[in-house]
This record gives sequence, structure tokens and C-alpha cells, in this order.
Amino acid sequence: MSIIEFCSVDQIYHAGTSIQKKSLSAVSFNVEQGEMVAVVGATGSGKSTLVQHINGILLPYKGQVLVKGVATSEKKHRRSLWRMVGLVFQYPENQLFEDTVYKDVAFGPRNLKLPNTEVDRRVRYALKKVGLDYEFIKDESPLNLSGGQKRRVAVAGVLAIEPEILVLDEPTAGLEPRVAIDLLRHLKELQLENNTTVLIVTHNLKEVASMVDRVLVLHQAKVLFSGTPRELYSRYYNLPGSGLALPPALELMLGLEKRGKKVRTDVLTIDEAVAEILKACKK
Repeated sequence: MSIIEFCSVDQIYHAGTSIQKKSLSAVSFNVEQGEMVAVVGATGSGKSTLVQHINGILLPYKGQVLVKGVATSEKKHRRSLWRMVGLVFQYPENQLFEDTVYKDVAFGPRNLKLPNTEVDRRVRYALKKVGLDYEFIKDESPLNLSGGQKRRVAVAGVLAIEPEILVLDEPTAGLEPRVAIDLLRHLKELQLENNTTVLIVTHNLKEVASMVDRVLVLHQAKVLFSGTPRELYSRYYNLPGSGLALPPALELMLGLEKRGKKVRTDVLTIDEAVAEILKACKK
């Protein structure tokens, strides 16, 4: 079942002025319930603009966006849409404002007028889901945390609302590789355990390729490609101008292919590349 549908969506900033710019052009795609999707593309391709349509921050200039079959433009459904879709902006730690981690993560559930016992349950749950120890961190000031911890607390604040759809705009930007991988691992666990639909905007496909179900490539405001990571890698040379950096595993295999080796070019990880090379050596 499609939980998100983009139907021929156009978006134009400053429409009708001398500086108008089309940031989305005839964008159509579906996201199924429980999918994890990476939205990738070069800077200015329309990635952030696209995901801000999912919870109604932006409304289409033309076309429509449906979430669970309801148009995001329908005002009477706006409140339920905001509860259904959790959006984590880029560098969300800049929005931390309470004097303790507990209060910050509890802010969303309290705004939902939930009982204190339910608020407490959600705070504990959300911190656990992002890999933070509740007892250790609950009374800490967000200002005293490391960059990676702040990012996790900010994500936990959205998870505490328990959205059906989680949208993250560059969630690993500026993080150390080890911290970034750990955060993504926790997001994957969330998807699998709760059947949460997750969309991740990223410029670094190699970070997420082995865990996402599908990749959406944007180029100059249009959808250039939609498919699995393996399908994307096998068609890499047919996507000129996509701005995608080659993951190391794929770069290695393409180099071997150019040298006449019969190897797969849809590998996702270095381990898969090594296995493929060993197989080729035995032939």
C-alpha cells in the first residue's frame, strides 16, 4: 500500500517574479508503507524541497501530494498530518531549547496533551531508539552534549511523537563516520521493528546503500531514477549529471570491468566486492 504519493508535483519559488525558480518539475513517485527510501542528488536538485511537501510545510504549486490517500493541501487534515509525519531538519540540534534532555524530548508528547505516564514512556522509548542511555542523559543540559549526542536527542524528540512516517534531511551531516553509521543503524532497526516508513535525504549514498530499500535520484528538479540500490549501481553510467559520488565498492568493480574482468557492478559493500573478486579469480 502506498503511504506517500507525489502526483505530477511542481514547485516554484517566487512565482510570478523576475527571480522565480522551479525547484520541482512534474515529480511523481510512490512510497510504500514500511519502506526506507534514500533521496539523493546534487546540491540544488530539489531534495529538501521535496521532503518538505510530505508534512505540508510546502504545498504544491501544481499537482498534489497524498499521505495515506489524503491530500496534504486539505486544511482539516493538517493537524493529523503533522502527527503522522515527523520531519527532522538538517542540523536539528540547533533547535534544542529546553534545560534538560528529558524536557526537550518530552516537548512533543506534552503538546499532544498525553498523560505524564505516557510522556515518560515515550521519552524512554525514543532515547533508547537512538542509542542513548536514559538514566545517564535525561538530566543533562543539551548544551553540554557532544555533537553526535545532540543530533540523537533532536531525532529522539521527533520519535517521541511516534510518527508513522519519519523524514530526515541530511541526518549524518557533520557527524564523525562512526557516529553517523551508528545513528543510521538505529534508524534501520526502527523501520524493521515498527514498520515505520523512513525517508533519508543524503548526499552520501554509500552511507545508506546497504540499508535502504529504494533510492530516489533527483536532478535539476526532476526524478532521474527510482529503484533499488543494486539497480542504480548497475545503471550508473546511464545517469549522466546525477552528481552521485561513486561508493568505493562500485568504483573498484567498475575499474576491474574496464580491465576486462567479468565481475558484477551492482555490489553494495566492500565485503560483497571482495567475494565477487574471489569468485572471478577462481574462474
